[in-house]
Amino acid sequence: MAVENATFIADLNSTAPSGSEYIDEGDNHLRLIKKALQNTFQGFSGSILNYCGVSTNAGNNYTVTVSFNLPSYTDGLIIVCFINSANTGASYLRVNSLPLVPIKTMKGELLTGAELKPNQLVMLVYKGGTFYLINSDSDYELINSLYTSATNLTETRYTSATNLTYDLFNNFIGLGYQNWANVMFANTAMTINNLK
Repeated sequence: MAVENATFIADLNSTAPSGSEYIDEGDNHLRLIKKALQNTFQGFSGSILNYCGVSTNAGNNYTVTVSFNLPSYTDGLIIVCFINSANTGASYLRVNSLPLVPIKTMKGELLTGAELKPNQLVMLVYKGGTFYLINSDSDYELINSLYTSATNLTETRYTSATNLTYDLFNNFIGLGYQNWANVMFANTAMTINNLK
């Protein structure tokens, strides 16, 4: 039987080889598996995804443990853990006995306090000497600022009876919007009546 063809992990046939192939095809199968793994996980030069349980801390210095010897931090390293204690300022993370590394928001800013909360499940990605906190309230604020900075849309405007015009939202709704009756509107006021 000829060696299967695969580029990524999803292409591999879980039933191959069948057992009736010639022994000298074994090295070809191993090379195929290596190629599929390397193509699927391109750009990673070390450990990728690590669930580390619950962190420990001394002040704003947090430590997590992986079950193997991690020789160094590499770009793309992902740490998933539960936070044991809230931070009160700029914070740092250590994996095993490696050096402490600053934790920053996705905007590249040091933490200031309360971004890490007890029992919070967080994901941190290492890149160039920094762990970036992926899921935090600051991420919500960053996304929310995209909607509020240019148009100064406040909570009051969302909840009041003021009509939201197309011009106000043209950067966000593009070709139009759809109401609950599946009617598409374009370049028209987003009024309460239109949305019913």
